Amino acid sequence: MALEHIAAQGKLSGEIIRRLRDFLRAGKTSRRVRADLNSIVKEAADLVSFEARRKEITLQLELGNELPTVRADPIQIEQVLLNLVRNAIEAIDGTKCARREVVIRTRRSSDNRAEVSVQDTGPGIPEGEGETIFEPFVTTKPDGMGMGLSISRSIIDTHDAELESVPNPEGGSIFRFMLPAAEGGGLQ
Repeated sequence: MALEHIAAQGKLSGEIIRRLRDFLRAGKTSRRVRADLNSIVKEAADLVSFEARRKEITLQLELGNELPTVRADPIQIEQVLLNLVRNAIEAIDGTKCARREVVIRTRRSSDNRAEVSVQDTGPGIPEGEGETIFEPFVTTKPDGMGMGLSISRSIIDTHDAELESVPNPEGGSIFRFMLPAAEGGGLQ
């Protein structure tokens, strides 16, 4: 059973890399389908859960019940989530935070969009760097390339949405985006 799970994660990781290469090569196209956002979140969380446990960071899911179905490229949205969660884990791991926690939330917004947020209890984004962190080659990590958030924002832009960062009132950061409901978007 464990080997099957590892094989499935390896296959999914390979698909994420292939689709990201296609996205970058083909001028930012995506393969959108009707998708269950909570399922995408669960898959992404499953891929990073081992890393979080190894670094003694609690990874929590707070998934909304009545999300609209979205039209999205599930692999690309999963890539964005993986990047945001890994960034959160690295931010917490690099400090001596008393609370070591990453929370991924989904909810239905008041205008019928599906919102995803990744909240961490790390040190937060340095003052004045809120927008610059999305620019290519800008990084707050000593060994970072500064491409993850730039690519993530590009992916979210192609989904007619916006990726933003706001301070977490409890300390740390919150990254969030809202995807529009699919036409005739029933509830998940």
